[in-house]
Amino acid sequence: MKKNKSSIFIAYPWSASMRSIYKNVSQNLKKKWNVCYGPFLTTEPAEQGRIEDFRNRNKQLFDRFVTNIQASDIFIADITDLNANVMIELGIAIKLNKNVLILSGVSKDKIPFDISGLHIEFYKSPEKIGSKINKFLSIYTEIKEMSFDKPVSGSYFFLPSEEISSADESIKTGNNQEGAYIIKSLPLSLPRMKDVKISVEYKIIDKFDVTNWFGFLLRASKKRNGHEPLYDGSLLVNSRYNGLTDLTYYPGEKVLNSAKTHLSHDGDNYRRLFITLDGTNILVSGEEGTLEEKRIATSEFGHIYIVCFLSKVKIKNLKILNIDTTTEII
Repeated sequence: MKKNKSSIFIAYPWSASMRSIYKNVSQNLKKKWNVCYGPFLTTEPAEQGRIEDFRNRNKQLFDRFVTNIQASDIFIADITDLNANVMIELGIAIKLNKNVLILSGVSKDKIPFDISGLHIEFYKSPEKIGSKINKFLSIYTEIKEMSFDKPVSGSYFFLPSEEISSADESIKTGNNQEGAYIIKSLPLSLPRMKDVKISVEYKIIDKFDVTNWFGFLLRASKKRNGHEPLYDGSLLVNSRYNGLTDLTYYPGEKVLNSAKTHLSHDGDNYRRLFITLDGTNILVSGEEGTLEEKRIATSEFGHIYIVCFLSKVKIKNLKILNIDTTTEII
């Protein structure tokens, strides 16, 4: 997957000396990363009634402080001067669960007690800032580029075999009622994940027709809706018997994208499916093609489930890599 450059937001006091230091730091980073810094500049709002002015105050603050931080993957804060804007931006980044690196050019005893317990990288000279940032970014990159050949302990999960099946009567008649659509938890101790890589071999050994499918619910939040479970906010990746793969938000029926990724099933041979979900990007590939979407709206941590519709499926060599760079904040 040709992924867009990850984005870094750098918060620092806008003194002449700091601007000079971080101008040089940014120039080096821009070779591999998108870099932005400082609050988003907003114009003075047009004159309006006092009620509308009252309602729009939070939006103006949001536009000024939150927009660029929310769009970033990594947040770097230099708190050397305990600048008010930097501290506000740091609080926003923590709340948004960004990958946060805090830097300071003063000794630990000069850090306020209420933040002295945070992980802070101290530097004695501006020349050390670049190496501190590069070390942090190398760990981030190591996680994102993790492969099934060289997984990191605690991030790799393996299931040798599994089966999932719609009710026999549904497969026989094509009755789209109870038992046609099956959602199944995996017998693995998986954390809730946002970014993930999946590799699986599977074969559809029975179905009602060639459009029936097997797939995965990703970033799923299981809730109760009356008597039926509702898997809110999910991204559904479903591969059909005929070789087509769809991307759909679940619950819902609107297909975001569709492409032929594998050969049609024959009931005997396994097909392979690879999924990489990272931020707003997803790439699904098989032996016949790829399916890519770069505007995935679901962005929360969630469960992974296997699913099938009017089909019976055998699975083997299911591999899952957790490529999250933060843990879920509940």
